Amino acid sequence: MAISPDELVQVLIEERVKLMAYIRSIVPDYHIAEDVFQEISILAVRKADEINDQSHLMAWLRLSARHRSINASKKNNRRGLPLDEELATKLDDAWSAYDEKHLSEEGEALERCIGQLTANAKRLVHLRYSEGMTGEQLAKQLNRPTTSTYVMLSRVHATLRKCIQDRLGISPRGRRTNA
Repeated sequence: MAISPDELVQVLIEERVKLMAYIRSIVPDYHIAEDVFQEISILAVRKADEINDQSHLMAWLRLSARHRSINASKKNNRRGLPLDEELATKLDDAWSAYDEKHLSEEGEALERCIGQLTANAKRLVHLRYSEGMTGEQLAKQLNRPTTSTYVMLSRVHATLRKCIQDRLGISPRGRRTNA
């Protein structure tokens, strides 16, 4: 029996972060990765009658993302070299372990901690990690010296690290304190 359109859309929404992370591991450019995600989402909706269930959908999405990402990387000749087949297969094996998992405890803590940042810190995180800007590009965008931009980013990292450790009950030495 084919996956229902509602379930397919729900999976796409719930698994978007993982899929984008997978795509970005192949295609470093955020905008190209977003295009790949949108392409495979549309294709999945069109092929819903060929997809059996959630685990079949996740495997199909990852394989489609892999091929489309490699092709997009070659086509756009962006940063870095496209993955060779052997490395892409190893990447698939590593990512497949996460298909059955929802957002991890650590991921949820990170989301909440980012939500507590100031507007400027959130913008810095967005530009650095969603837009993929380098430190130099951030400095130019923010009209600040590169050194102070790195200091700001370092402070945001420290704030997030402490917040996540507090939420997860992890000591600064990496041990669970509430276990």
